[in-house]
Amino acid sequence: MHYTGKTGTLDVRQRQCMVITFGAGGGRLALGLVRHPGAWRWSSYRATAGEEEPPDFLATDWVLSQFHQDRARAEKEYRKFVKEGRGIDVWADLRGGVILGTERFVEALEPLLRGRSSAVEIPRRERLVTRPKLEELFSGIKDKSDRNERIYQAVRVYGYTLKEVANALGLYYSTVSIITNRVAEARKHQK
Repeated sequence: MHYTGKTGTLDVRQRQCMVITFGAGGGRLALGLVRHPGAWRWSSYRATAGEEEPPDFLATDWVLSQFHQDRARAEKEYRKFVKEGRGIDVWADLRGGVILGTERFVEALEPLLRGRSSAVEIPRRERLVTRPKLEELFSGIKDKSDRNERIYQAVRVYGYTLKEVANALGLYYSTVSIITNRVAEARKHQK
C-alpha cells in the first residue's frame, strides 16, 4: 500500500513514521500552541531541520534519509514537508487514540494489551483498541441464538454502543438492548 502526497510516494510504514515525525515537528503548531514548529522547546524539529546540532540521544539520519541522500537537501525537504503539513490531522490514523500502525501491527500488540481493557482510569477508546471489528464479530453467524450471543459480546464485552451494533446488523437499537438484556439474564440463571 502506498501513499502519494506533496512529498512523493511513501509506503505505509514510511508514511506512519512521517506522521510521527510531523507530529514532532508540527504537532504543537497544529494545536495552536506555537506559531512555528521550531518554537516548541522540546521539539526535535530544529535538530532534524538542520537548524541546530542534534543531541546525542536524537537519531535524525533515518528520517532525513526518507527525503534525500544529501543531508542539506534532506533537511530542506523536511522543512518543506512540515510546512506543507500544516492543517493535516496527524492523529487521524490512530487506533483507539493511541496506536499508529497497520492492522497486523495492532494484532501483534493484542497479547500485550489483553487484560488491560477493564481499567476504568484508562479512556474507553484506548481500552478497547484491540476489540474485534463488528464485521469480524458478526461474520459466520449460524443461527439466531448465535447472533444474540454475539450481540451480547459486542455490547457488554467489547464496549460497542447499541447504535453501532444496530447499524451493523440492520436492527433498531432498542432491539439490540432487549437482546443484550435477555442474554445477560439467561447467563445469570445458568450460574
